[in-house]
Amino acid sequence: MVNYELRHTRKTKKQLRQLKSVPPILRRAVYSFLDALTTDPYLCISKSKRIAQIGDNCFSKEISRGDRIVYVVVDTSKKVIMLSLFGHYCDNSGKKHMQIN
Repeated sequence: MVNYELRHTRKTKKQLRQLKSVPPILRRAVYSFLDALTTDPYLCISKSKRIAQIGDNCFSKEISRGDRIVYVVVDTSKKVIMLSLFGHYCDNSGKKHMQIN
């Protein structure tokens, strides 16, 4: 079994705190996906979209309409760097809540 370490940016640390105010079903979806990433991020790729503009190992997973989890897989150090938990790609709209599909 491959184990990867999750690393958060300042932005995603703040977004983790904001998860307390989103609907429970979305909160569970985010935590479940983050847990799956630590086990083996490549098993999650079938449900994710590669973002070639950012980097070869950068992926985006849709969690609701307009909201995506964006992350980079670093194989050499067995880390997954979280770039964003809500918004769409590099959206800086300041959105605080996820939208329901």
